[in-house]
Amino acid sequence: MDSNGNLTGGGIVHVPLREKGQVVKSIQEETGIDIERTSAVGDTAVDVTMFRRARVSIAFNPRDTATERAATHVVRSRDLRSVLPLMLGDGV
Repeated sequence: MDSNGNLTGGGIVHVPLREKGQVVKSIQEETGIDIERTSAVGDTAVDVTMFRRARVSIAFNPRDTATERAATHVVRSRDLRSVLPLMLGDGV
């Protein structure tokens, strides 16, 4: 994170496949970012625990109905940038 608290993309976090929600929770606790300021994007059922730790959860080209049902939004697109309005609050 930079001095303004923004993620820089410079870190590496190894995330066990079925523990994404716990990893998000740990990052939230470490950074002081709460669920209301968290977004999550995923495409399979292993992302559902991560969705539960985010105000905005986006199933991006979901591969199963469980992922669709768990997300606050479903986006079908070839362009990942199409989730940005939802994450930034323009589409919520």
